[in-house]
Amino acid sequence: MDRALRRFYARCAQVAILAMDNDGNLDLRSVGGQEDPKRPRHWLHAESGLHAECRWCQLHNSAENTRQALNWLPDKPGAAWPILIVVPVESIEAWLLITRAILQPGTGSLHAEREQRSSFKMRLYSRPAATLDDVRDIALPMIRQLNADQLQSLSDHSQSFANFAEQVERHRDEILTSPFCG
Repeated sequence: MDRALRRFYARCAQVAILAMDNDGNLDLRSVGGQEDPKRPRHWLHAESGLHAECRWCQLHNSAENTRQALNWLPDKPGAAWPILIVVPVESIEAWLLITRAILQPGTGSLHAEREQRSSFKMRLYSRPAATLDDVRDIALPMIRQLNADQLQSLSDHSQSFANFAEQVERHRDEILTSPFCG
């Protein structure tokens, strides 16, 4: 990740988005609880500080360590460069299953963040792993259909998406109007 951040910074990217699936795999509906203890959900401990097993905290730590060295472009202070951290719970397919349920009621699942991750790809793509064609033909068309109200509904049903949307909103002006690199 360090090399990727340095490369995007050097190329004057307006923003960096670091993403990693949470990859918990418990069906929280049947076992109860709020998270897979092996894969903590950031929002459940965010106020108490960093958690070594939290993927959001891991990405944040790495980004902040790298950010300190991002200082060789005079018009682009590394400390001000927006780096967004995205950890879909339990995977990006959860967001897509929620999106499908919003766009086509009766399909997908509004509760995907509480379901066992192992079936998500099969439910979404009808195969155990997504291909590039699946992303182009299934995921992207769904995402492109979302309007503002539906994006809000996605945030309402997915805390991990809400966290991402909040970061985008917080940095919107910097991302869209950043004077970095002239």
